[in-house]
Amino acid sequence: MSGELSNAMVDAVGQAMAMNTMSLEYIADAFATPEQRDLFNATLPEIMQTFDSHGHGKDIRFCQEPFCVSARKTIQGIVGQQIQGIQGALANPQGGM
Repeated sequence: MSGELSNAMVDAVGQAMAMNTMSLEYIADAFATPEQRDLFNATLPEIMQTFDSHGHGKDIRFCQEPFCVSARKTIQGIVGQQIQGIQGALANPQGGM
């Protein structure tokens, strides 16, 4: 009986995670900028293929092709948001000694 309950709980957790993932994708689509929508509609292999087709591989710092400029801005925005979050967490630590 406990094995059946355990299996049912694992199945329920899997379904909840799948639904949560779909919800997050809808939220991300709703609040994404046009640049983020263009970049994130492509799969990672497609993005890397586009970078390679411009002749610079992963280094997009100096490429002026519209896709790479958009990718650079999007990445800079994401990194900036993460840095702000980290700085906020460091400035206002919760718990501690």
